[in-house]
Amino acid sequence: MEINKLFVISKNEMMLKAIELYGKRNNLEFFVINDLEESTHFIADLKPEAILLDPSELEADQVKGFVKDHRHIFIVLLHRVEGIDINNLDGRLEPTEVAKLIYKLKSEAHGG
Repeated sequence: MEINKLFVISKNEMMLKAIELYGKRNNLEFFVINDLEESTHFIADLKPEAILLDPSELEADQVKGFVKDHRHIFIVLLHRVEGIDINNLDGRLEPTEVAKLIYKLKSEAHGG
């Protein structure tokens, strides 16, 4: 499965700009929203292959609920969340750079 459509949920403007620049250079279609609750209907409509979730301003229960509700989509958590064992969240990563993130998304999607 090729990752061509990425949905990003974050309030981090610097990260969003980096993803935008990388996406334009690599023909990656991406959508950005800064509200977790509002994202649900957009995700249903846009059907992204992957979601990048920045949990910086979220509670562990919000993240767990989101992951459970969208378990059919490959979800990447930007960093660890206290109260969540990331190793038990199937297919989740901890990227640190946008280029590495896209590479890891594509590798995981291809089973590597």
